Formats: sequence, C-alpha cells, structure tokens
Amino acid sequence: MKKQTPFIFISITILLLIVCCSWGIATNNTTDILSVNEQNSSNKIKMQGNIKTRGGFRSGTDPIVVEQQGTTLSILFQKDVAILLISIIGLQGEVYVATVDTSTQSTLIVPLAGLPTGNYTITFNNERGMIWGEFMI
Repeated sequence: MKKQTPFIFISITILLLIVCCSWGIATNNTTDILSVNEQNSSNKIKMQGNIKTRGGFRSGTDPIVVEQQGTTLSILFQKDVAILLISIIGLQGEVYVATVDTSTQSTLIVPLAGLPTGNYTITFNNERGMIWGEFMI
C-alpha cells in the first residue's frame, strides 16, 4: 500500500492541475468573448425633429437611422430627404461636417476614433427640416 500512495497522490495532483488550468482558460475565453460582443453591440441613437421626404412628411419608418458601434456611427438613409448637411458637435465645437445626397447614397459610416470622450450631437438638416440626436463616446 505504501508504494501506491505516492502514485495516487501524484495522479490526484495532476488531475487537479488539469482541472484548474482548464477552468482558467475557460474563464479567460469567456471574458474575451464578452469583450468582443460588447465592442460589436450597437446602440440606436434616438432621433428627434422632423424632416420632409420627397413626397411629404415622414410616415411609417424613420427616414434616418443612426447606430453607434463603439467609435463608429452607422447612418442609414431609409427615405429620400434630398441633400442633407450632417454635422457632429461636441464640447470642442464642430468635429465632423459632410453633405450627402440621399437620393444616391443610402448609408454613411462616420469614424469617431480619436475624438475625446464626452457628449456629442449629430444633426441632419436642409430646407425641408431638421433631425438631431445625442450620443456619448
């Protein structure tokens, strides 16, 4: 019996080591997966205001949908609202300005990397009206 005791002790030690290492690896992978999912999640920015489409006031779906995914804005023009002036304003002033013809362009990606953390307002306007929303980086 005395000769089997070290063998059993070593076997149990190796088994515990394998279980502990496997648990640590699983925990790290789970954390990595959560980090990736958090980076890939998007938040729809609530838009306010009114803008006429080429056919009257908006009805049904919103003419513009803005989603924030990390440090990127994805803008979807669901209806033709003619030519829009787009601006993003933060505490430091205007940080982004663009003009988009929604009759020919349906999406726009705006990178926000490099901007300081804080509150920002995105505005879409033309002679037909104005829509705006607020977001944080």
